[in-house]
Amino acid sequence: MDYQLFYWNVPFRGNFPLILMSEAGLKFEVVDASKIYPDSSLSIICPGVAPPYLLDCKENKYLNQMPAIMMHLASRHNLLPKNSPDVWVALKLILDCNDILYEITRYHGMEMWTSQKWKEFRTYRFSKWLKQFETIGYERLDKTSGFFFDGKISVADLSVTALLGALKWSFPALTTDMKESCPNVLSLVERVEKREGIKQFLKKQRKELGKEYCSGQIEDSIRSMLSSQAH
Repeated sequence: MDYQLFYWNVPFRGNFPLILMSEAGLKFEVVDASKIYPDSSLSIICPGVAPPYLLDCKENKYLNQMPAIMMHLASRHNLLPKNSPDVWVALKLILDCNDILYEITRYHGMEMWTSQKWKEFRTYRFSKWLKQFETIGYERLDKTSGFFFDGKISVADLSVTALLGALKWSFPALTTDMKESCPNVLSLVERVEKREGIKQFLKKQRKELGKEYCSGQIEDSIRSMLSSQAH
């Protein structure tokens, strides 16, 4: 076993490292987050307030915070861009993804969506995030390979795929927003999801979980907004 990921049985933030590990052909297992959270979350090496937690089995060391986990895995498994400036752009994209997760769940469920707030988010904020991805894609997507950096897949492609792929699967109505604001990046996501390791992982997960995204009241709130409002 190469890694254990301690997370809930939902895609959301956990799919970022899971998709990367699937692409890299690593041996991993998902362990219920309750094995660490909350009782032991501050007593492990590299403590963390909330999941996901990654155990590097070979080093017997824990790491948490999704962006840190992604950079660790990418550095270990040749999924970072070659050039230093590109590495920081890749990190920026991971952090952008993390910010979108924070926003779409109303600050990790601290609040629920109202019709007005959802309309503002979807029309302005979400659209702006998507257009930013498209701008970076226009500047950097390789014309031959279709990837962000060096003509090969990297942590940047995998992170954007983990974010947008889960959103379009769980909330198909949001695919319209992606087609309007980031069509080239959406094409990237669709290509990456067809790569063999990722395709098999997603097929199994989606069969098991259906359309579930982040679970709980906040997912119910998102679904309520999508069913009650036209874009």
